[in-house]
Amino acid sequence: GGQDAATLQMVQLTVNGVKASGTMVGAVNASGVMFNGALNGAIANYNPTNPILPVGSSAKIPAPTNSHVVAVGTFSDGSNQVLLDTTI
Repeated sequence: GGQDAATLQMVQLTVNGVKASGTMVGAVNASGVMFNGALNGAIANYNPTNPILPVGSSAKIPAPTNSHVVAVGTFSDGSNQVLLDTTI
């Protein structure tokens, strides 16, 4: 994370333009509690005192070869930034 990591509110994930599904390990849910479970296209955190994706958290997203994966972060000031844009 950079200097704005604490203001990250949500990460939206898509694979080939479609909302990603899969599993998260080690993310933080809206109550600031560690979350391990189903991923439904976005990771949201409405408790800015806790980082949304602590070091060591991961997502497992099934995707075929040559898939375009994009992660877009939304910050507390309403701005969006592409965090990841790659083909796997």
